[in-house]
Amino acid sequence: MNSSSYKRSKKTQAQAMVEFMLVLPLLVVLLYGIIEVSRLVFIFASVANASRQAARYGAVAGEAANGYYYQDCDGIRDVANRSAIIVDFDEINITYDRGTTSDGTQIQISDINPSPDVNTCPIEENIIRNGDRIIVQVSASYEPIISLLPIDPFTIVSASARTFLISV
Repeated sequence: MNSSSYKRSKKTQAQAMVEFMLVLPLLVVLLYGIIEVSRLVFIFASVANASRQAARYGAVAGEAANGYYYQDCDGIRDVANRSAIIVDFDEINITYDRGTTSDGTQIQISDINPSPDVNTCPIEENIIRNGDRIIVQVSASYEPIISLLPIDPFTIVSASARTFLISV
């Protein structure tokens, strides 16, 4: 009696080990997928937050240490970099416009290119007036830790705009 119960116990242990070994690769791939998707969401959130915080800083009325806040390009970039924890940004572009028309096209300020892909900071004093906007575009690269799937690295970009209220 003891020998037959011993054999059954040994069989069930071997069966459990085989089942575990069959399921283990699926668990590892699932865990890896969760980590990669979490990294992607984290980088996206960091880029969006950095552009938003930098635009808020640049739209502040008043004078900073190096002129007005909208002219403090190093300060705007510093705010963007401080708002991220782990992410390194590829580019931080700062530009300005006079708002948008009813059909959504940007209104250019004199010779300043309003495209967020172009960096036009700093600009001269007395160009910005009420209703003008600062646009901060931040970009960061995403590359998988381990390339199990054929996913090419890509860039995550976020642009935020804030309207100036210099005097009310």
